[in-house]
Amino acid sequence: MARAKQKPVAVMEVVTRLLGRLQEEQVRRPGRASLQVFAAFDAIGAPVTTHAEPVHFRGGVLTLKVDGSPWLTELTFLEAHILERLNAALPKPMVKGLRLRLGAPRPRPPRLPPKRPLTSAEQAAVYAWTAEIKDEAVRDAVARAAATSLARGPTEGTPPSGPPGPLMAVSPPVEEPEEPELRYGYGRREVDRWHLAREAAKVPEE
Repeated sequence: MARAKQKPVAVMEVVTRLLGRLQEEQVRRPGRASLQVFAAFDAIGAPVTTHAEPVHFRGGVLTLKVDGSPWLTELTFLEAHILERLNAALPKPMVKGLRLRLGAPRPRPPRLPPKRPLTSAEQAAVYAWTAEIKDEAVRDAVARAAATSLARGPTEGTPPSGPPGPLMAVSPPVEEPEEPELRYGYGRREVDRWHLAREAAKVPEE
């Protein structure tokens, strides 16, 4: 069966299509400047970042998604202050204005507590946990992970006997069955124990 002839496509047409797709991907993907502006906005902190989320940055205008009309009005009044803080946190001033629109921001992950210096007991514990690991790269990685976990935790008490890890599931206590009560009798028929005692105490007749 002969294959149907396909209409030849000009090389320029193929190149134009590919360039169009690349441009669309670049528009959807945030560039370096956008990432810098987004990071500077996150550094502003609550309550602004709790109720607003940066969507895209283009032409010097940062678009924010705001979770309600009250905060839309509030951020409108705070625009000059927000722009000042944004440009101060950037390598050079880039944000010229804000565009606000209503929408539900994505929930933010909880922020980790700041690190603290390890105590001497914790440093000794990390060394003890990793001393038996022969591979140097693995040993260093485990030591860094354990030190980071301890540095974000409380200082009260002594370090655990093992490296930090997921909590083990604790199985519920097993209830022991109660022992059955002992009965006087034969089979399933109960016998009055007091009757047996009286019969045993009788004096035989002469």
